[in-house]
Amino acid sequence: MFDKVLLSSVAKHEHSVLIAYETNGLKQNELSSGSNGVKTHNRKQRSKKKVVDLRSLLIQCAQAVAIDDGRIAHELLKQIRQHSSPSGDGYQRLAHYFANALEARLAGTGTQLYRALMSKRNSASMVLKAYQLYLEVCPFMKISIICANHMILKVAEKAKSLHVIDFGIVHGFQWPILIQHLSARADGPPKLRITGIELPQPGFRPTERVNETGRRLANYCERFNVPFEYNGIAQKWETIRIEDLKIGSEEVLVVNSMFRLGYLLDETIVFRSPRDKVLKLIRMTNPNLFVQTIVNGFYNASFSLHDLRKLFSNIQHYLICLMPLHTVKIQRDSCLKVNSMREV
Repeated sequence: MFDKVLLSSVAKHEHSVLIAYETNGLKQNELSSGSNGVKTHNRKQRSKKKVVDLRSLLIQCAQAVAIDDGRIAHELLKQIRQHSSPSGDGYQRLAHYFANALEARLAGTGTQLYRALMSKRNSASMVLKAYQLYLEVCPFMKISIICANHMILKVAEKAKSLHVIDFGIVHGFQWPILIQHLSARADGPPKLRITGIELPQPGFRPTERVNETGRRLANYCERFNVPFEYNGIAQKWETIRIEDLKIGSEEVLVVNSMFRLGYLLDETIVFRSPRDKVLKLIRMTNPNLFVQTIVNGFYNASFSLHDLRKLFSNIQHYLICLMPLHTVKIQRDSCLKVNSMREV
């Protein structure tokens, strides 16, 4: 299963993606026409099923939460719950997860809710199934991985040692295909060092997932005869020191982050922000290559009405675009679908 998703499903599209990458871009007309078809279909469905304006209800509820008006917030949450569901259409699912977050913020239990969700995270195999579904219905992640790995292979073309520092490694799904390519190098594979950085898991085993990822990658390297060394770090990213990264003097250094740096608090929220500290750390490493993949959006907004509207609009456009694609591929009430949407 791991090989089918992490090796085969990516490799079969590499050639066409890299041709487009090298010739400066994908065929925009094909992509835009495809997305228009999804939007039109979704618009028709919403016009039939839309009963209330969930977006307005969510914004009003967020305003009530911001001023600590519990009575109004609970009334609005009750209305939202009546018209939202984790197995409904795009708007209903989006409203369901936003309502969970607003309820936690109102109760002052946001941290506890996050820890509870983290402690109930799916196993790597379940996440892999959701990841496979995501790769099948949406090209964003697959194209990002192919292009990022292509740049890494180019910069490490003659390297004897390659060190990848991955901010947000999670399960390390990006790296098996890179390991396979390194093993096929004409003059033999370099030594591969990966520093996998993640947030600590709640509970008594904060490093469990990041260490499990290291063992999985070590198995791939053993299989493809690539010398390997792994350094797992599970702590708040802004607390990491350059000494923790164990950077060697004669290695090609790559810093990589797939869709994760955008979630760090920036200077608009807190002085001496975590994002500034992490970016300064990356600058101190002086990498040969810095690969950052991010979705354009409105991150870390203050809790004002104007910012809330922009935030809802950004998230709505992104997630509503993905949800009809999942609907096409898999039944709405599928456990896999609900898990996939929750991870997104």
